[in-house]
Parts: sequence; structure tokens; C-alpha cells
Amino acid sequence: MINKGDLRAEIKLLFKKMTPTEKTRKSVTVFNNLHQFLKNLTSQNSTIPNNFIIGVFAPMDDEVEWMLDQNKISNPLAFPCVGKNSMVYKKSSFSELQINKDFGVTILGPNANSEEVTPDIAIIPGRAFSRDGKRLGRGKGFYDRYLKSFKGKKIGLCFEDQIYAEIPTEDHDIKMDFIVTDKNIYSAKAL
Repeated sequence: MINKGDLRAEIKLLFKKMTPTEKTRKSVTVFNNLHQFLKNLTSQNSTIPNNFIIGVFAPMDDEVEWMLDQNKISNPLAFPCVGKNSMVYKKSSFSELQINKDFGVTILGPNANSEEVTPDIAIIPGRAFSRDGKRLGRGKGFYDRYLKSFKGKKIGLCFEDQIYAEIPTEDHDIKMDFIVTDKNIYSAKAL
């Protein structure tokens, strides 16, 4: 099996080879699949409140640009940032995001004064995923530590090219409930 470092390097190369047009086209499809999936999931699940909070992420250059059609999302959003000792989510709109370095990289994140919340559904980026919900992140463990006690639905988001038959994992790695790509929606619970 490929090790985590080699797999991260492989994904980095994948994004370097992808043209901006191709990335945007695939991202639009991922967003449309996610939007439809969320509608279906919430209509079939009575434990998710009507005005559920979605934990999302501001995509980096080598992640799905899922925020392409902000008008389709009417639910409150929360973005990750570093709290006192760990990752937290804070409620924020797209327009309120600001540049910060919370995770050791330059990203868009919520204002420091934004309200801390616990999302009902978390949309999680990853370097790679397996169909059965395994996730390879960037290696810092922020999401795994947060998700360890998270009770909501965990949805991995990536391109189909980032789906692998097997992902190297360790005991602390948290599995997703679902993975949404530009070509498929995988239910990890069904596998």
C-alpha cells in the first residue's frame, strides 16, 4: 500500500496537472451533487433540524472550489478556525471571511469575534478518500481531533480522481459518513 507522504505528493501532482477550466467544471459538478445530496439527506433524516448549520471550509488552491454558487445555500454556515487549543467552527457568511493563518497556511476564515457553534453537518476536505469513508488529510490532525467527538454527519468532499481503493490510516483517523465527488456519492455506512 502507498504511504501517506507518497499519496499526498500524488494528489499534489494531480492538482498541478489540472487546468483551471477543468477544476472549475469538476467543482461545479461536485457542488451540484453536494447541494442535491444535502436536500435528500435532510428531507429523509428527522434528527437534522430544519435550519441546520453546515460546517464548511474555504477551499485552498488544491481543493474543490465548492463555493461557486453561494446563492443556493440558505442555511447558516460555519467555518473552521483555531480556538484556544484546538479547531472550532464559527458562524460566518462568505462576505465576512478574512485572511488568516490559523492552520499554519494562508486561508480565509471567520472573524475572531464570530460566534462559536457546533455544526449539524460538516463538509470536510481531504487529500484523498476511500469509498468506505477513510480520509487522508494534510497531516496536522486538526479535523481528526475535532471529529473525534463530533456527533453530526461527516461528508468528505473531493474529485473522483482523489478516491482510492485503500487509504493508509492510523487509529486516530476519523472516517466519513459520506463522500461526495463530481461522479459519485459514497455512503461509507453501506460498505
